[in-house]
Amino acid sequence: MLLLDVLANKLKDFQPSNIASQSEETPPPHY
Repeated sequence: MLLLDVLANKLKDFQPSNIASQSEETPPPHY
C-alpha cells in the first residue's frame, strides 16, 4: 500500500527512531 508506506515514512521522520523501531516490532492496536 503506497499511502500507508508514505504515512509510515512521515511518522518515522517525525518521531524518534526509537519509537519507530518499537512500532515496527509491534504495530499499534488502533491500527
